[in-house]
Amino acid sequence: MRSTVRRRFGNSRAALMFGALTLVVAGAGAALVPSGASADPGCIAKTFSVYPGSGIAALRYGRADFTFQLCAGDPSGSFKTNASVVTNATGQNLGITFDTPQIVASSLSPHGGIYRASFHSQSCLPRITWPCRGSGDWTVKYAVSSLKQINPRDTVPDASVVELSRSTPDFDLALYDTP
Repeated sequence: MRSTVRRRFGNSRAALMFGALTLVVAGAGAALVPSGASADPGCIAKTFSVYPGSGIAALRYGRADFTFQLCAGDPSGSFKTNASVVTNATGQNLGITFDTPQIVASSLSPHGGIYRASFHSQSCLPRITWPCRGSGDWTVKYAVSSLKQINPRDTVPDASVVELSRSTPDFDLALYDTP
């Protein structure tokens, strides 16, 4: 890099600084998009991840992601949501599978509501997937609010998503915040 800059601009310190600044500006382009940003202007996407696992052994069996896209001025019933769940290698080796992730709205108000995010699990003999010894639903409830834009020049709504509660299908299971 240094020899290329010297060939173009000579040996001056100003030329070296210009070359270094050019690389910094070019490399910073990828870091300009803030976390939680959405592809739609005037919207913000917030994703929350939980890790289902054993409450006794502290093993994690998979990961569930719940995403809320909040847009300025949208009524609470029109918030876009997305849910996904995957079973990791530990869960697969123990015969645990996760499916049917969903987010359902309830108790809606003009600018918010309570959302129930859930997924189903089943525990069966590994690789044979039969007989099964247990199944149930894992649930996380969120309070979601999006206030209208106060200033017309604002491009991102004033939004918040707060976790209210968690529940698991059995007393010896837990939902973790970390993988």
